Amino acid sequence: MSIQKCLNCGKQFLWKEVQKAIFWGYKPIECQQCGTKHTVTMKTRTLIALFAGVTVLIVDFINISLYLDIILSVMGILSIGLLYPFFAKYKVRLKIK
Repeated sequence: MSIQKCLNCGKQFLWKEVQKAIFWGYKPIECQQCGTKHTVTMKTRTLIALFAGVTVLIVDFINISLYLDIILSVMGILSIGLLYPFFAKYKVRLKIK
């Protein structure tokens, strides 16, 4: 499990770049070496939404206090966000003329 590399030149993206891209709503990542733009795949977007939703649902089904429920949900979603760069998949963005 590693952070994806540029599909054009092979330079590995930085964890910080991928985090920043997801924070701003799946913004495309531009390779610092060759300038190729990459966009996150729909499969990755769907998996992130499912993981976040399932995390909240699992915590909600556990019979615990509301405060602990909220804390565990936030911790689960933060964990997904921190690990996101390691399982996010990007594809080369096609140029539309």
